[in-house]
Amino acid sequence: MGAPFGRWRTLWQRRSEARRPGYCLNTGSGPCSRSHAPAASLQSAQSLAVERDIDVLQELHLSARVSVSVSVPIWDRAHAHAIEPFVATPRRRIKTIERLAAAGLSVGVNVAPVIPGLNDADIPRVLEAARAAGARRAGFVFLRLPGSVKQVFEERLRETLPLRADRVLNRVREARGGKLYDSRFGVRGRGEGNYAEAARALFDATVKRLAMNEGFQGDMDGDTFRRPGRGRQLPLL
Repeated sequence: MGAPFGRWRTLWQRRSEARRPGYCLNTGSGPCSRSHAPAASLQSAQSLAVERDIDVLQELHLSARVSVSVSVPIWDRAHAHAIEPFVATPRRRIKTIERLAAAGLSVGVNVAPVIPGLNDADIPRVLEAARAAGARRAGFVFLRLPGSVKQVFEERLRETLPLRADRVLNRVREARGGKLYDSRFGVRGRGEGNYAEAARALFDATVKRLAMNEGFQGDMDGDTFRRPGRGRQLPLL
């Protein structure tokens, strides 16, 4: 592990121990070599949590490829509050994107989850606002309801948006072969059928119009991580 990344990791762990939750760190390609830091990406739904660590991310950015993705699934504030009452508002999340971009970090937006019949019409507005704030890439994930999440989601939907509940659930089933969830790889994050395909087409068309997801990987230095060759695992220990 390179010294710059080690210092960053230590500071990040200390802040985590101080109960500053809200985002997930992925160090892409696994362990790093003694002289190369890995690529690192963060996915956040908690704007304040990631903003507090901008200084740490900037330090890591000096030694590794860093990207941050902020989830903005819903643009309508009332709908957002009904589904996620205890998280940052959509516009507050866009402000986080703006601040991260102003700090020189690579930022993206995740329109996730896309909830059919509720926020699919919001896709262009979310992407336009995120692009104007400095996001350069975008991701799409169709609503996933594994295990007991199905029951929790349906109860929440019927409690807070009773007039939309049946419409949303019927469209979820339409995109999941009559069920509320399909765990098949390659399908669970996209959905199937006309409705799911229309939502994805709207996302793709808007991303293309806004020139997002174009060339952002090539802009980052490619030598911040070296994948070990065969027989070279011991030096990592």
